[in-house]
Amino acid sequence: MFPALDLVRLSYCFLCLRRMDPGAEEDRVASEAAVREVQVHLSRHLPCLDLSALSCFAVALRGRNMQDSRTRETSLTWGLAMAPAMDRLRRLLSRAETPEDLRRVAVCINAASRIASDGLMEAFARKVSERCGVGGEGGCDLAKPWHTKDTS
Repeated sequence: MFPALDLVRLSYCFLCLRRMDPGAEEDRVASEAAVREVQVHLSRHLPCLDLSALSCFAVALRGRNMQDSRTRETSLTWGLAMAPAMDRLRRLLSRAETPEDLRRVAVCINAASRIASDGLMEAFARKVSERCGVGGEGGCDLAKPWHTKDTS
């Protein structure tokens, strides 16, 4: 359906489309139909999205503006839309190598916080503790890549 775009670019386009205001009512109906088509396509490919694409998808689920969006934080829509990706998210968390990876995992967990398991939350907390050296010497500098040695 979207052969010219890879899933990362398509998820970023989905994010941008969800943030744009289509303006007039007739434009809004056409815009929402197009956005829904992209969302369905990405939803079908959730198990193979990388962390960048998955975090864009998660943010896009929030919509344009929380005040006028049909998707409200109190609903389960965000979490349910992320439900098929939870196993993938757990695997991506275990392979997180950089602070940016961890930030993207946090974005996804936030989007699915109402359905995230205790196990996933504990794994995330362990990963943050491990990467930040909690209980060890020094603090957590998330601006530096974890895989490099501190030479200061």
